[in-house]
Amino acid sequence: MNHCERQWTFKQGKDWAKDSKKRFRATPLLLAAAMVSITDGALKAHAEAALEEVVVTAQKREQNLQDVGISITALSGDAMRSFGYTNSTEIVAQTPGVQNFSTQGSGAAASMYIRGVGLNDFGDAHESPVVAYADEFYLLPQTALDFGLFDLDRVEILRGPQGTLFGRNSTGGLVHYITNKPTDEFEAYIDMTYSRFDEIRVEGVVSGPLSSGLSGRVSVLSHQADGYIKNRNPAFDDGSDIDTKAVRAQLQYETDSLKVVGKLNYGERDVIPLYTDHETISADSNGLFFVDPTAVDLNGFNERQLGVEGPSEVFTSDPQRLESESSHTLLRIEKDFGDISFISITGYLDLERDNIEDCDGSALRTCTSAFPFETEEWTQELRLEGGSDPFRWTTGLFYLSQDAEARPQATFRIAALAPVPITLDAPWELETQSWSVFAQGEYDLAEDWTVIGGVRFTSDSKEFEEEFRTIGDFANPEVDNFTRANVGDLTERDDDLVSAKVELDWTPTEDLLIYAAISRGTKAGGFNNGFFSIPTVDGVQYKDETLMAYELGFKSTFYSNRVRLNGAVFYYDYSDFQTFNWTGLGGAISSSDASSYGAELELTLAPTERLDLSLGLALLDSEVEDVDNGTITRDVEMAFAPAFDITGLARYTWPLADADLSAQFDFNYTDERYNNNFNDPASQLDTNYTANTRLTYKTYQWEVSVFVKNLTDQTNAIKTFVFPFGYRQAVYAPPRRVGVSFRYHWD
Repeated sequence: MNHCERQWTFKQGKDWAKDSKKRFRATPLLLAAAMVSITDGALKAHAEAALEEVVVTAQKREQNLQDVGISITALSGDAMRSFGYTNSTEIVAQTPGVQNFSTQGSGAAASMYIRGVGLNDFGDAHESPVVAYADEFYLLPQTALDFGLFDLDRVEILRGPQGTLFGRNSTGGLVHYITNKPTDEFEAYIDMTYSRFDEIRVEGVVSGPLSSGLSGRVSVLSHQADGYIKNRNPAFDDGSDIDTKAVRAQLQYETDSLKVVGKLNYGERDVIPLYTDHETISADSNGLFFVDPTAVDLNGFNERQLGVEGPSEVFTSDPQRLESESSHTLLRIEKDFGDISFISITGYLDLERDNIEDCDGSALRTCTSAFPFETEEWTQELRLEGGSDPFRWTTGLFYLSQDAEARPQATFRIAALAPVPITLDAPWELETQSWSVFAQGEYDLAEDWTVIGGVRFTSDSKEFEEEFRTIGDFANPEVDNFTRANVGDLTERDDDLVSAKVELDWTPTEDLLIYAAISRGTKAGGFNNGFFSIPTVDGVQYKDETLMAYELGFKSTFYSNRVRLNGAVFYYDYSDFQTFNWTGLGGAISSSDASSYGAELELTLAPTERLDLSLGLALLDSEVEDVDNGTITRDVEMAFAPAFDITGLARYTWPLADADLSAQFDFNYTDERYNNNFNDPASQLDTNYTANTRLTYKTYQWEVSVFVKNLTDQTNAIKTFVFPFGYRQAVYAPPRRVGVSFRYHWD
């Protein structure tokens, strides 16, 4: 059966009045209705088919997805493997309403967007409003959000503010990666893949009992591939290659009332990150940049001069390199005292990253940069949960400590601006201390009515210092050396934040849940870091943001558990929404009021035992108020907030003696969206359609698959970044890739 959830999201875009978009936005709804109609006869004729229960921990305890009043997409490990996902950010492809922005591809900082909420700044001292967890451990640095996937049980994507139970800045939502745990019976497998660009991926696992009550699990990953971005400079290799190695070891001790899990995780990467196409731009009378293929940049360069104007084809002047290393330790203790359970989660993360970049992607040395970064993070959560009908509750304490430092550097060589190179050298240090107390309770008002309420108080304290050294004609003495000795208490920031939620659930039947929720989400303020464009020291800090979210939704199952249809409508009202924009030689986060609204649906069908279908749709209308690009002030759309996106899956399985043969087709269609909050036409990403196929032959112990990713060989831009020096960076989707995978399982 289908192990993953799909979402339809109904959201109205800015161009709703355009007839063509009206017609297209109706198409998924008509398609869904057609799917239900076409399969109606099959559903009635095949009573033996049924969807499997999906278990999630969205409220910090195991529950059926259909019993939780939160908009959730859950992908099982088997589902992610069938989609061919190998990196943590790839899950967005089958999660409607979710986008990803990775500044330099695999291994660099990653920021996910949910319902248009995210952060498109690559500053390592920032925290995303869409948070990520791994086995209940908060992955604070954005660099930690990008990692190789292996031996996962599932991933849960929660839409909307999750601050009551998960806290820390989760105004947009969260992504929770959950690994497979040690087993009390022996099992092992090896999974191998080979595909285009000499991709070789090997994953192996051994798990089983070690003694009475004690079990262990060891998982390893090795993943290599050549790059697909052609660098015509013979001195350099192609870009966007893969070289990932990781190992995870877990021990689990369990008795009737005690469960202890210890985990050690180590990973490293050594890659040539994304080379960016150098595409020329011009500005209109409003100061908005647009792509102009006939123009030249401020140094007089155009890709056509070297014949590398095609997508994913460059001729760079400098090499690129990204190396990262991380280790993660986790100890989880759960003690059952009858009606009450005590949970302790202690986590530690040590991460280092070093990378150099040719940030103009041209044959001229217009821009070169480096972003070394390292951080240590320690967290402790203590939680009590318990109760029985009619009252269930969860309460706890959370503490976080982070020490981080970086030394971003960049050199611009633009004769039209300065006769000598302009070098930015901005080393900084950040210390963060945060603690919170939280509680959430559920009370059954009647057999079919339940009220849920929760609150979380968080105290955040940050100390930040940066020596912003500028060599050249653009030095700003007032902002240089943002240190305590120079600017006093401006290097410190304290935020006291309150997140809360109230929800009313109605279950008129055992197969239908209707819920209404009001949530208050908060995200702490912080410090602009790296190459910021701030006229005075007072602007280095940015404010905390507050979101009031209103949501009405339903979860339903019908046709004898062969159809699952879930939906939600929402409205967001932001105060001091944190927005990032690049101006001049740097960028900065500022605060603006913002709002958005939309709706979501997810449909999963099992018409017969052999057929699985799913369809998802996401539509959104968003607005950020009074954004000033230096020429005009106007209301704009949020970055990475497409007017709609659609996902779909069809899989059919034929029984063959002692084996199964399955054919799968999946797709994602995403509408136009902007890469920045100025909404420059040059930052717009065009509509993107990606389709994939997979044919799998599976027996009890082994399986072999042949797959095609990007079936139609689409070359749409997946990232742009506008520089006001006459060019934009552009990255295009990987080309069609054909491959084969083999998996053997022992038990």
